[in-house]
Amino acid sequence: MSVNKIKDKTMEIEKHKFVTLNYLLKNDKGEKLTSSEEEGPISYIHGTGNLMSGLEDALTGKSAGDSFSITLSPEKAYGSRDESLVHVLGRDQFADFNEINPGMQVHVHNELVNQVMTVTKFENDEVTLDGNHPLAGLEINIELDITEVRDATVIELEQIYSKPNSCGGGCSSGCDAC
Repeated sequence: MSVNKIKDKTMEIEKHKFVTLNYLLKNDKGEKLTSSEEEGPISYIHGTGNLMSGLEDALTGKSAGDSFSITLSPEKAYGSRDESLVHVLGRDQFADFNEINPGMQVHVHNELVNQVMTVTKFENDEVTLDGNHPLAGLEINIELDITEVRDATVIELEQIYSKPNSCGGGCSSGCDAC
């Protein structure tokens, strides 16, 4: 009788794997924007459209214990800036607000828009709102440390796919999950 050692197989990141990672996000000048040290690690289910497309692509095939850095173009990160998402409204549109300050976020909803926007300027009774992600148009540098990769549970997958209008089903964005 012979005994052979079975090669340890590390689980790789692929669709429907539950992944936990630490990160450090920097702009193209190397300035820290945010990190898991402040915000906590990210946990997500791979392949369900919950991460920036470039980041999800870079994580595919990696395993727990892997550490690496990646630079993402705006298109693969938070998108290009869209100036049509910048609007100037009169102060009278904000009658319910005691104060309006740049940086504050407001939920705008009407027949054309239903989204969170950021106040970028308040001057002469005009409020400038920006519907772009605050990091849109920026090249992003990310340092990653993958701490866990496992099969997602049935309950975790049900939570993803049962959310209305999520990329988990019924959307028209053409994602792999739909």
